[in-house]
Amino acid sequence: ATFLTGRYAHAHKVTHNGDSSALSHQLVTFPRLLHDAGYETSFIGKWHMGEGPAADDNPRPGFDRWVGFQGQGVYVDPVLNIDGKRVKVPGYVTDILTGYAVEFIRRERSKPFVLYMGHKAPHDPTTPAERHRNLFIGQSISRSPAAQDTLQGKPMLQRPARTEPTGGRGRLGPGTGTPDEKIRNQLRTLVAVDEGVGQILEALAQTGQLDNTLIIYSSDNGYFWGEHGLSDKRAAYEDSIRIPLIMRYPERIKGGTLIDRLTVNADIAATALDV
Repeated sequence: ATFLTGRYAHAHKVTHNGDSSALSHQLVTFPRLLHDAGYETSFIGKWHMGEGPAADDNPRPGFDRWVGFQGQGVYVDPVLNIDGKRVKVPGYVTDILTGYAVEFIRRERSKPFVLYMGHKAPHDPTTPAERHRNLFIGQSISRSPAAQDTLQGKPMLQRPARTEPTGGRGRLGPGTGTPDEKIRNQLRTLVAVDEGVGQILEALAQTGQLDNTLIIYSSDNGYFWGEHGLSDKRAAYEDSIRIPLIMRYPERIKGGTLIDRLTVNADIAATALDV
């Protein structure tokens, strides 16, 4: 919600992963503003709709093209909401979403366009594509020094009974972090995302739009690989809070530029509108 609106959570009021349908139809997003200014707009992927028969996964205001799904969706043969109709689509969800993105990019159009895309991967249950399921077998997973944290001086992390983010497994320590095989599966799911990014860049290049398109690549959160004995993501350490941010726009950004100033996700909407 902060990426889309440029507002902090206390302002946009979306403070959980449950059903925020009413709010999400009211909030002003940067794709909605660009749509009103004459852009052709598309949303593809994960918006974190509610789940169940009453969940509203219908298109939100400001999008000409809508390919979404309820909740976290599924990796294989997902049910998608395509422009207001639910359709079960065979295949692997990352590849399917990439296909819809490429189709939108390749359309003939007279307007500038906005594509906002959110993948399911690498979210649980971290199911890789069949072609990637044997990648990284036997490859060791390196852990940061924080994975050996003694937790001295951190009483909350030493409590014997917790719910989040340890799932109630008891006292934290070096053995309570994310297992190696789960990390390998996270990486396997990301290979399909990488392939999809390549296909999107190729579609932009082949249609002559690559160098006049602002591309922003980021994530919603980091993930603990055993730092401080943690798995999941819901603890206020940089391992979880820091996210990647890569931008490409040759007209304004020199290739290879590294910005070391503090940047936050609330900046994205205003930056896109300024450009």
